[in-house]
Amino acid sequence: MSVIKPSEHVFICGMNGTGKTVLAMVYLAGYQNVIVLDTKQTFNWQPFCIEGEDYILVRSYYDLINVSKYDKIVYRPNINENNIEYYEKFFEFCFKRRNTIIMIDEAMYVCNAHKIPFWYKACLTNGREIDVACWNLSQRPSEISSFLLTESTHWFVFRLNSIDDRIKLKKCSGDDVFLDRVQGHYFIYKNMKEEGTIKRILNFKGGFKK
Repeated sequence: MSVIKPSEHVFICGMNGTGKTVLAMVYLAGYQNVIVLDTKQTFNWQPFCIEGEDYILVRSYYDLINVSKYDKIVYRPNINENNIEYYEKFFEFCFKRRNTIIMIDEAMYVCNAHKIPFWYKACLTNGREIDVACWNLSQRPSEISSFLLTESTHWFVFRLNSIDDRIKLKKCSGDDVFLDRVQGHYFIYKNMKEEGTIKRILNFKGGFKK
């Protein structure tokens, strides 16, 4: 598989439990300046990182500016901030912060197929120029904006039972391979700048197998 540059956008999709979050954590544990938008309220860096040493968990948007010394930050919005207004503030903060990798742990909570927040779109369309990258995770590609797919250089596709999800991947990529339903913890990898696809299985010890 190709090396993923810190400025490149990534799209990871698959049903719940297929391994997409683990894959993202395996990769991002080795990167600096990572901020996770924990929309599902369940993200946990363990066993790859230790809270308080390698990363910090914050529940308020206003605390983000005070924890910049940490290499990795998890923003888990409290009940008053877990809404589109604060998602917009979050993406604006990341855009203006620059030099940041954003992991969105369920993009379906942030956008839909017809609308995407302004600053999220700005990160996707202009982020490469300022070293801001989005790692977009979703269980239902058919329910999210196509911008997340078409602006991503690297795709990791786990099992998707819905034919609507697989058809959308085929339309956005032009590759019939995404019509196949991947089994188990296998995933299909594609670099959108290169020809061909690669199939791998996720090894939960933190690596990948053919």
